[in-house]
Amino acid sequence: MSDPTSSSSPTSDPPSNVFHDGLAAAVMARVPIHLGNGGSVNGILTLDKVELLKRQPAAEWPTRYRAAREVFDRTGNMQIILDGLTHDTRSEKKLSRLLWGSCIYLLTLAVIGYLGLTFFTYFIGPSVNALRADMQLVPSTPQAPHSDPIVDLLPSVLAVAPFVLLGICLLIWITGGVSRWAARLGGSAFIRDNASAVAMRLIAAMAKTNVPAEEAVNLSCDLLDSAPDTRNQVQTTLRGRVLNASSETTLLRLGSHFQTSAANRMSVLKVVLPIVLTALIGGTGVMAYSFALFNPLVSLIHDLSKPTRDLPAGNLPKTLAPTPPAAPQPIARNTNDLNEVGSFVGAVSPRHTNVFARELPGSELPGSQREQGDRTMDFQVRRPQRANTPVTKAFVQPGVTS
Repeated sequence: MSDPTSSSSPTSDPPSNVFHDGLAAAVMARVPIHLGNGGSVNGILTLDKVELLKRQPAAEWPTRYRAAREVFDRTGNMQIILDGLTHDTRSEKKLSRLLWGSCIYLLTLAVIGYLGLTFFTYFIGPSVNALRADMQLVPSTPQAPHSDPIVDLLPSVLAVAPFVLLGICLLIWITGGVSRWAARLGGSAFIRDNASAVAMRLIAAMAKTNVPAEEAVNLSCDLLDSAPDTRNQVQTTLRGRVLNASSETTLLRLGSHFQTSAANRMSVLKVVLPIVLTALIGGTGVMAYSFALFNPLVSLIHDLSKPTRDLPAGNLPKTLAPTPPAAPQPIARNTNDLNEVGSFVGAVSPRHTNVFARELPGSELPGSQREQGDRTMDFQVRRPQRANTPVTKAFVQPGVTS
């Protein structure tokens, strides 16, 4: 018979197994955990890497994994460990969602602009060049280029534009993706405050076990894989403080303060960053698009109006000078009234007044006036026929016999 005391009693798993089980559960839940640099195992954590880290000696552990093991050994809180290992991923996702909206808008704007330039190049551009070629056929038109340089350049631009856009997208992906560019465009302060908030919660959990302040700060910053500015902010905040169990409330309040600061920065970024990107990149694209479309048309109108703009006022050439209207000829009426005859004589030249003076008795002109009439330019005046028509009789005054 076996001794009852020799039977194995249920025992709890060692802390290392609990730690690795927690990491494996996070990996199976598809929570991205980055191990950081250093050690033989790095990059994104997988189930195979969890099993490999179990068997590796501590000297080969990555820096971030080693810090997570030490913090877990002091606190036993797996949730705070996972928050520290995933805070950077969560921050980058928030920033990427913020920037993706602007990227999609700018990409849509670029596609629509490309289609508009393509229509202009192949349907309107040839008409513009044809009009410029016709201008060379008019002698009075000043010398102008046979084709518009922008219209000639647009086919090459349209051929290169897709490759340029593809290169920009590839460059963004190589340099860290949209989230890294969001951090470069103003999101670094949000990441710093968010990391500082998690660091304060980690330090508060270690303060209950009387971990020294300097060691707690180093372990929390190594676990977060934080940037130098985050480490400086945490060290500056806790400089001169002595950590103990009573410091937990103060540290949690500091963590809430940094969390609120991160939320405020995100609110500002949601408003400012899309506006700035749209104004700078989108505005530049719209200006280039408008210039490519309207400059050929404006230049054509400018060259067509150049002949009239260069000629001075009142000095038009004979081919362009307006012809004055012909003056109406005077109408001669059949009448014996001397007053009416005088009025008709005044409408013709002085020389011809002599003829009427000879025909009408008692209407001789002085010699000086006759000589002056002879010196004037001779021009013909067609005298109407004195036909005895009803129209002629209509001009005869009553009481005057013909």
